[in-house]
Amino acid sequence: MVGIGVVAAFAAVLACPNSVRPESGGAIAASPVQGSWMHRGRPVTYFESMSLRVRGTAVSGSGTYMMEAGRRGTTRIRGTYRSRVLTLDLTRDTGVREHFSGRLAGRDSLRGTLRISREPAQPFVYTRQP
Repeated sequence: MVGIGVVAAFAAVLACPNSVRPESGGAIAASPVQGSWMHRGRPVTYFESMSLRVRGTAVSGSGTYMMEAGRRGTTRIRGTYRSRVLTLDLTRDTGVREHFSGRLAGRDSLRGTLRISREPAQPFVYTRQP
């Protein structure tokens, strides 16, 4: 007879989003938002790329940006991925803060809104990079 503690521990492992799953052949199931993403404004006025890592519901990462006048820099990223909603707080090396909130649109697109500092939020899309 299997003990209640063993059954509870097995159920907890299956419930964890980044745990080892039997159906995956023992591989760690990655979050669908983990990886490299890019946004390129049209006409070329703004470019941003980021690499995201997910652990449980916590998201972290780093990125780079380039503005039309040639200003380039780096970003630090912190956020969450819960109930299919991704929220990110990005801090540029200049201290400017951005807030993104959105969802996966298919496998290769993050669609939502981006607010820079205290400006109004505007539609924003990131595309998955290989």
